[in-house]
Amino acid sequence: MIFPDKTYYPREIKKGFLRFCQQYAFNHLVVADVNQLEISEGEAFISLMEDDLVTLIEKVITSQLKVGKQVGVISYNETPLKKIILDGITTISTDFQEMGTIAANMILENSRAHVEVPFKLTMRKSV
Repeated sequence: MIFPDKTYYPREIKKGFLRFCQQYAFNHLVVADVNQLEISEGEAFISLMEDDLVTLIEKVITSQLKVGKQVGVISYNETPLKKIILDGITTISTDFQEMGTIAANMILENSRAHVEVPFKLTMRKSV
């Protein structure tokens, strides 16, 4: 997982990733700088930031490995472009519509609760 030192993403994402990898016995690594990555066949990468995704894709292309066949790429937060890039990038995305509904209800109810918003996995050819 590429998790920059300076990011607006909550640290719980990294904690959840580490817990998942330990629970399912996945070899894993968290790196802060995508430029320090070595790309090898059989690996999968999760990129949170859009700029890191671009750099990661450039590195994969330079390595001459095929995304979705030899290397996996997963990106955070769905965008229309991710449906097209490399025949589709798999995404893990917050349900923004649900987030808006929850936020509106919290405002109407004058609530300051911490609420988990569901995530959605959209599988594409990149894994």
